[in-house]
Amino acid sequence: MQTPIEFAQNFLVQVYTKQDAAAALACLSPDMIWVTPEKSVHLKEQKEVYDFLKEQIKAAGEKYYVDVSNMMSDPSAENIRTVTFDVNFVPVDPTKTIICRTSFVIRSANDGWEILFFHMSRKFSLSNPEPFHEFIEYLPEPFLIVRGHGTGDLRLAYQNSWFLSHLGYTKKEFDKLSKKNQFFMFLPADRDQLVKLFAEPVRNTLRLRVTAKRKNGSDFHFEVAGRYAFTEEDAKISYLEFHAIDDMLKKQRADLDAAAESHLKEIEKIQDERDSLQSKLDSYDSDKEAEIKAVKEDAAKRIDEVRNESADRVELERKKTAKILEASKQEQERVRKEIEQEKETALSEQKEEAEKKLAEQKAESDKAYEEARTAAVELLSKTKEEDQAKIDSLSENVKDLSSQLEEANAQTEELRNKLEESEAAAKKAEEGRKEFLARCQDELRKPSEATLALLSSIEAGGLGEKQKDSVEKIREASSSMLDMVDSLLSASSIDNHRRTLKNEEFVFPDMLREIRLSVSRRCRKKNISLRFEVQEGIPEVCIGDREALKRVLLNILDNSIRYTGEGGQISFEAAMQRMEGNECPMSFSIIDTGVGIEDSLLPVLFEPFTRGTVPTEDPDDYPGFGLGLATANSFVKMMGGSIGVTSTPGVGSYFTVQVRLTAAMDQHGRLKEARDIGRDAQGETPQTQIPKGEFSGVRVLLVEDDPLSIEQIRELLARKGIAAVRSSSGSEAVRLFRANPAGTYGAVLVDYHMPVMDGLETARRIRGIEKERKEKPTPIIALTQSAFEEDMAASLGGTIDAGLGKPVDPAKLYSLLNQVLKK
Repeated sequence: MQTPIEFAQNFLVQVYTKQDAAAALACLSPDMIWVTPEKSVHLKEQKEVYDFLKEQIKAAGEKYYVDVSNMMSDPSAENIRTVTFDVNFVPVDPTKTIICRTSFVIRSANDGWEILFFHMSRKFSLSNPEPFHEFIEYLPEPFLIVRGHGTGDLRLAYQNSWFLSHLGYTKKEFDKLSKKNQFFMFLPADRDQLVKLFAEPVRNTLRLRVTAKRKNGSDFHFEVAGRYAFTEEDAKISYLEFHAIDDMLKKQRADLDAAAESHLKEIEKIQDERDSLQSKLDSYDSDKEAEIKAVKEDAAKRIDEVRNESADRVELERKKTAKILEASKQEQERVRKEIEQEKETALSEQKEEAEKKLAEQKAESDKAYEEARTAAVELLSKTKEEDQAKIDSLSENVKDLSSQLEEANAQTEELRNKLEESEAAAKKAEEGRKEFLARCQDELRKPSEATLALLSSIEAGGLGEKQKDSVEKIREASSSMLDMVDSLLSASSIDNHRRTLKNEEFVFPDMLREIRLSVSRRCRKKNISLRFEVQEGIPEVCIGDREALKRVLLNILDNSIRYTGEGGQISFEAAMQRMEGNECPMSFSIIDTGVGIEDSLLPVLFEPFTRGTVPTEDPDDYPGFGLGLATANSFVKMMGGSIGVTSTPGVGSYFTVQVRLTAAMDQHGRLKEARDIGRDAQGETPQTQIPKGEFSGVRVLLVEDDPLSIEQIRELLARKGIAAVRSSSGSEAVRLFRANPAGTYGAVLVDYHMPVMDGLETARRIRGIEKERKEKPTPIIALTQSAFEEDMAASLGGTIDAGLGKPVDPAKLYSLLNQVLKK
């Protein structure tokens, strides 16, 4: 059975996607209310409902893809549910998406549901409540909105006509009285209870019963369901829904009275039928008793007469029988003698005939036995010969099978040896491939990283406008190259199942802020309008793979920017459906007005190296390898989510990403806030400011084979008074460390990827020297740009103290040195 939310969503799909009036009709009650921003229609018969549905479908025109969010279902009564959610009606042109709020009142019926009330309005927010007022005005229940920070600032904000009419007040009278006392209509005890409840925020829905006074002085009883929310200015707003208990009791009492009256009539009818049957039964018993008595008397007389007649007849018959018996005895004796004589004659004849037949049968039996014995001997001899031939044939077959088995065993052994050799070769090839990719990344990234680092150093010295423009262009080209290298290596890592998802806490708003900053900069350069919206209520601290999710969203946004021309528009929205425990179903929508995607390309859009035709003759206008969406799709699948897309060539594209994150909870079961965790968990090392020259006299052993990186790092260290002792290889670094006494170097900075002896092996040998000389460990920091995270993880664990990405960020370098040098 569908849930109320699924039932309501299915109804919207039938009307606006499939445009099937007959299927949608099955969801509606034949007596229901349909409300739009323009009018309210009360439909009372199935034909009227059906005709109205066809009008709505015709008015909608084209078909829409239905995308829902912010879903909520609340019980209004024992068998009634109120369902609300936001709906995106997406047409062929996704930039013309219609966003609105829908509400349903649904009742259980015949092992399913039916819609009693359907309302569609403009999407409203707490800062613009007009569409919400328009909505509650048509609700079939009384409704109040209460606003305020506490008891001192508590006031009524809105009430619908139903509430006023049931209490007998006009709007003018109600407004006048409510100015003196916000809850004047309730009894004092109930009024105090409401004020106390609204004084502080309450997260859960409350339910209580209150009594109101009508204008005429009579009591009117309500059951109240309250809900709380907050405006953009953090003012609390409460929505009160009132269920009229008096009306329900009247209806229940009327139903009970009607049922009781029907029951009494049924009892009276049964009583009348019982009395009639009893009367008939009494009359029948009286008649039967008289009839039985007469029959008994008649039967007694008849019995006496029969008894006398029978006695006379019996005596007569006895005499006749005696005569017949005597004659019969005589006849029996005569017949017995004749039978004995005939029996003796027949027995003699039968004996002779039997002896003759027995002799004939014995001769035939002897002959048949001899023939059977001869045939059996011949058959046995023939069977033995055939069996021996089969045995000889089976023996030959066994010899052949034994030979084949020995040959098969030899082949199996040979294949096993080849398989082991193949597996060893594959393992070796895989290790070589991993090393090759790592070195590719190292070599491909190194020039761009060094260029970016040197640009930062050049900018620090001050530049003219023309020089700044040149530097910015160089930085943009280098960043673009780094992005392409990362895309290639990320795709390779995922395809070879070497990428595993993290499950760590991170600050969700910080991740979105980084995405927005990155995208905004690129949009400004192309004069693209960016709309960036985040739904309220999403937990600040989530658990998942922050970088994987960030990469997914950036890859899709990068594609939108790449394929959207100057003056275009891009819209990004992050929303969360209703939480299930601490599970957060997240949805991200990205809409652009770019070149769009051909229909033929949609089925293979998320395959690697897939690119559509571009609207210009120069493919360089839209750079890229076609790996961004493939990488995003792979990450989303690893997260158990999905990516959807609709697009129209020449109009734009609409991407949706669905994933599930987990809300982080503290030890008391409350949602964690950003201040509860350190920023280090987000990869944002605090930018600790170190006074210039604070580490004057400190020497650091710098193990690096790239001249550009050496120049950048030595300059950064020199700014803080640190002397860098350079070593271009791991073996030379080990020799220098051994040749100097303990404490010579305050720290060791070692490049993780170097030829011959890499950074990890260099660190291990330095640790061996310290153990041999019983020295205090020197802090070792690995410099790495590897896309394979397991490389970095394997290097930790007592050998390397920390890692630092390349190109080196000055603030992170100084903060890290501040930590290790001041221990």
